[in-house]
Amino acid sequence: MNFLTGPGGHGSASNTDNSTSNVADSALITSLNNLLAAIRLPITVESPLDLIPSLLLAILESILEHRLPITPAIRESRSPSDKVQAMKVFLGVLETDVLEMDVGLSDVDPRNLAAGEWDEVVFAGELLCWLGKQRGLLPPETVETLRDVEDSSVIPRMRGRRAGGVSPSTRSTVTNSAHTDLSMHAPSVQSDTTVTSASASSSFDDDPFTADSTITHRPGCIHELNSISIMLPDDGSFIELGDSENLTTQSESFCNCHEENLATDKKSPPVRYTGWIDTIDITEELETFEASRRMQNQTSFSQTQLKRHDFDSSLVSKASLPSKLIFY
Repeated sequence: MNFLTGPGGHGSASNTDNSTSNVADSALITSLNNLLAAIRLPITVESPLDLIPSLLLAILESILEHRLPITPAIRESRSPSDKVQAMKVFLGVLETDVLEMDVGLSDVDPRNLAAGEWDEVVFAGELLCWLGKQRGLLPPETVETLRDVEDSSVIPRMRGRRAGGVSPSTRSTVTNSAHTDLSMHAPSVQSDTTVTSASASSSFDDDPFTADSTITHRPGCIHELNSISIMLPDDGSFIELGDSENLTTQSESFCNCHEENLATDKKSPPVRYTGWIDTIDITEELETFEASRRMQNQTSFSQTQLKRHDFDSSLVSKASLPSKLIFY
């Protein structure tokens, strides 16, 4: 019996891998369409490649129910540079302000995601669906909350690139820092493991964000904006965007900045209104209640003692008034 095989003689294994990948992609498309319906976006995707930058931003903002402080040009993402900038914001907000954990987004090249590279858009789509499940928009697979995920295996991870693909993002064996085409490293310090995608480089030669700078460790956040907080003011109005020129005058790299230069202000954690809640600690709750009662009793006792002291002092002062007895 003869089998039809590819040039490498592994046609059967290749067909199995493709079949598994097709099933996973079909499930992802179904989840994406369910998510779009849940957040009331009248759009239907037929492929992960439909996840263009403007749609990715719209999905993220709809899940968070907050508008990100970005310019209209970046939100519309019509030019190549605006698409790249939009994906920098998308990746940074998703990992730093929402997930608050390292899931590998810092190793994703924003240019590949902006250009619609398969592995990057699939990864972004899987993360958005996972976030939708955590926020109660899709049926959850686990009961872990967003801040208390104990099993990191349930979080989507970047798939291996398809055959024939060249990853433009590798890790230096010397500095252990991520090297990408967007990392803006000096030519003399390229790692021997850094591979540059020719098509990606030619597509963004005019990108103003690819100026040279020094190598630094990859950070845990983005810094294109003055403030990347997604929380709204108390009055419910959207965050006002300051001078839009400030967005391009700051350091434009998504991957390179010193940790000590990052903002140290702590924001309050996001509040969820749907999904599961964590199990409470009965002992801790009782101890907190007892401590509160003791504090109230001590305050009440102190006030009573103060009033009694004032009353006794008043009696003493009256009893000590001098009196004169006159005898005739």
